Amino acid sequence: MNSTEYEALVSKVATKMTNYPELIRLGTVNYGSKNKWRGASGFCHQVDVSLENDRDVLLVECKHWKENLKAETFLVQLARVIDIATGPDSKNRAVRGAIVTSRGFQRGVYRLEEHYKRCVSLFKVSSDEEFTVISHTHFIDVSSITSNGEVGTPTIMQHPPLSS
Repeated sequence: MNSTEYEALVSKVATKMTNYPELIRLGTVNYGSKNKWRGASGFCHQVDVSLENDRDVLLVECKHWKENLKAETFLVQLARVIDIATGPDSKNRAVRGAIVTSRGFQRGVYRLEEHYKRCVSLFKVSSDEEFTVISHTHFIDVSSITSNGEVGTPTIMQHPPLSS
């Protein structure tokens, strides 16, 4: 599976990355090389997968790599989320990010995620669409995650926009 095919796969399961009903039901999923978002810096970011409605945006970075992701990948996604959240394409919506990998994460990623968990979540999606929550505390209530990382019946959480 190449990176484009992996992005298409992740776009199919993107609604599993939130339990916010309006984002699931009314959200629009976009992916691919033409999925561009302008940030406050004026830079135009290519976003692998996005899920959006009139109130929320989820920006997903997909990594179908043979090795575990390094901290630098997390920092790039965090910077992208911050730039887009404060830019014109956010349209004053709450913007959050996620990183999806087919492999795993190095220790530094978990350290960063602990501090920035309201901004960027971590997921694992295998090539057969097996979906695992690695770290996701914003949309999905921790009590709805089973011991093996699968999402059970979700509890809706309030989610105010990130402060700028």
